[in-house]
Amino acid sequence: GRDVLSRVIFGARVSLIISLAAVSIGTLVGGTIGMAVRYTRGPGDGGGRWALNVLHAFPGPVLLLGLEWLIRKLSYLA
Repeated sequence: GRDVLSRVIFGARVSLIISLAAVSIGTLVGGTIGMAVRYTRGPGDGGGRWALNVLHAFPGPVLLLGLEWLIRKLSYLA
């Protein structure tokens, strides 16, 4: 059979590809939205800053639990 090291290397390769793809997509989407909001200025700028402040006000695990609750609530409605 195959040894443990080769399996770990193969698993790490797949995880690295997936994580790099997720970070790239997040950077592209967030950067595009941020540049668009900043370019237009006006009320979108203040609203975007307020939304970011709200997101940063909650710890990560609490925010994830809230999102999980919301998704479960919405899935029961469908």
